Amino acid sequence: MEPGIILKSDGQPFETEAAANMQLGKRKLTETHRVVPVAGGFGLASNATPPAAPPAAETVIPPVPKAPPKKGRRYFEVIFSQRQGTAEPVNVELFPNLVPFTCLRGVKVIVSDMTLACADDTTYPVYTIVPGKGRQDVGSVTRFPYQKLREVTEAEYREFRDKSMKNFAALTKAAHGDNT
Repeated sequence: MEPGIILKSDGQPFETEAAANMQLGKRKLTETHRVVPVAGGFGLASNATPPAAPPAAETVIPPVPKAPPKKGRRYFEVIFSQRQGTAEPVNVELFPNLVPFTCLRGVKVIVSDMTLACADDTTYPVYTIVPGKGRQDVGSVTRFPYQKLREVTEAEYREFRDKSMKNFAALTKAAHGDNT
């Protein structure tokens, strides 16, 4: 995938050109960006970026496997993207329902749909300088983009959470001794 291409908050391309065009308007990027074909759909590229060749026909992004639908909370195995610059935080740090959640980037984790909603809402503005107009808001970028790998069961989520908490407790004890 070409750097600088804007995709959906879950890191997947827009399924249709119409969906990408709708986001172009919604994010107020019509003056500065254009819809471009990418592997598996469409993305948004800066007008300053030269158009890329269309993706190879054999490039296919597999669909996210779906678990049977259920009521209530849903859980997903995801990988949060690596940071794109030194100004971004090293770790993913979110607060769904004011409960701290921290994890490493680039590592498979299992999180709730509430944590992903919090990640989707954690954005920062993007500006450009237009001669004669000054600084212009051209949209926003998700601070912690991620890729959904699959939906998991609540039992898998709880097992992952419990194992993670035990590992954290062991690391804390090793770092601080028995004073914790």
